[in-house]
Amino acid sequence: MTGLADIAADAELAAILREIETALEAASRPGAPFGRPVLATCGRDGEPQARTVILRHADMEKQVLRLHTDARSPKCAEIRGFPCVNLLAYDPESDVQLRIKGKARVHAADETARAAFEAATASSLRAYLAEAAPGTPRGVLGTGLPEDVEGLVPDRARLEAGWQNFAVILIEFTEIDWLKLARDGNRRARFTFGGAARAGEWLQP
Repeated sequence: MTGLADIAADAELAAILREIETALEAASRPGAPFGRPVLATCGRDGEPQARTVILRHADMEKQVLRLHTDARSPKCAEIRGFPCVNLLAYDPESDVQLRIKGKARVHAADETARAAFEAATASSLRAYLAEAAPGTPRGVLGTGLPEDVEGLVPDRARLEAGWQNFAVILIEFTEIDWLKLARDGNRRARFTFGGAARAGEWLQP
């Protein structure tokens, strides 16, 4: 594996890493590439679990990604039991796949969660007003939201009732596997992260 100095010396590796960083930092914008990755966790029964999530923020300097979730969601218990996770993101425009490996931690009812709750849009916070936990069986199709907020975005005072159900997932990533699909031949690279140190190498696609 090449070291940080070699990444700087390898123009192609350095350019790819810059593209990854730029894309992830912009992923929270609506419609941006990689904005809706798949989060894979280990279920409490040992079976793999995967679901689409929304990437809310990326701090590439600290190597931390932020997601929001319902604190009652099974993924929170899964992460607490086994924090190793993977994110899979794909951009059909560029035909680039990212596989991101790291360790996750859940923040609920703390300062980290509160700061994210205050900064979130009202439309995204409405989901946390749901009366039942995600995955709870229902007799009929429906959103599970209280009748007074169905079809509308309530004010911040009403949204406060959802605070108890709000949680943040922070993923400190240690590795990004980059795959570029192309008709003339695929390309693949892997980057590893450890604080300020970064390393990269080319892989057989």
